[in-house]
Amino acid sequence: MHNTFLPGITVFTPTYNRAKLLGRLYESLKSQSCPELEWLIVDDGSTDDTKQVVDAFTCEGQLKIRYIYKENGGKHTAMNVGIREAKHAYFLCIDSDDVLMPGALSALLAAIQDTPAGIIAYKENMETGKQIGDPFPEELSETTLIELINLHRCSGDRTLVYRTELLQPHKIPEPPAQRFFPETWLYDRIDEAHRCKLLPQALCSCEYQEGGYSHSFRQLMLRNSVSMKWFYADRLDMPLPLKIRFDAAYRYIAFSLLSPSPLGRYKGKRWLLLAAALPLGIAMALHYGRHRS
Repeated sequence: MHNTFLPGITVFTPTYNRAKLLGRLYESLKSQSCPELEWLIVDDGSTDDTKQVVDAFTCEGQLKIRYIYKENGGKHTAMNVGIREAKHAYFLCIDSDDVLMPGALSALLAAIQDTPAGIIAYKENMETGKQIGDPFPEELSETTLIELINLHRCSGDRTLVYRTELLQPHKIPEPPAQRFFPETWLYDRIDEAHRCKLLPQALCSCEYQEGGYSHSFRQLMLRNSVSMKWFYADRLDMPLPLKIRFDAAYRYIAFSLLSPSPLGRYKGKRWLLLAAALPLGIAMALHYGRHRS
């Protein structure tokens, strides 16, 4: 961790066997008018020529690039490394199948100056050119991510930018043998104490890859039931409306029934809520069990 941060932004990209996609992200970064920028790439154990591709980018000398290789452990483990190693004041995660929109970083840095925590902005679909998800409510200028989704019914993939100093005290749990842990766990920690500014502008464009998280999310959850149980256990004690905590309760029960591991077990005091959610949790576990591969 860093006690002081450089001005500007760390653009962080976790990657695994996406060497063929990194070039277009690199080109979009080079086109940004943001001199105080570093591109931090954490390679989660790629077996393709990712390192050679990144080395070629570095040799061009057009962009400040840091490349870190680690053993494969899942995106959440790469995020932990990226957050720990980030040196700039703001932290933006851009996946290897995304590109930044022209002028995105200038717009971002102009908007983020008057917010204590960060920015929630739009993404667009690379194939259609259309905005992903619901538009932000016109009357809403700042909120938390969890409130945006659950209270304002505003769903969709978002561009998230946070002050690095708020992220670094937290580490996403890394249960053994689990290749996935929801990165939303990290954003929940920020939501507990901070609100973000809404920026109704697309900062990046996305192409969802076959075999990526978005295409296989249900099976990803079922194969990593310890992680999901842990995630929902931590949500039970957050200062959230009852409906959101009830949703966490029955999902916690479902993933607990799918995972006998003691890791991630709930240790709080919301036992009446869990009792009320038990029937729905059992039903969800039975449903998920039939679709588990």
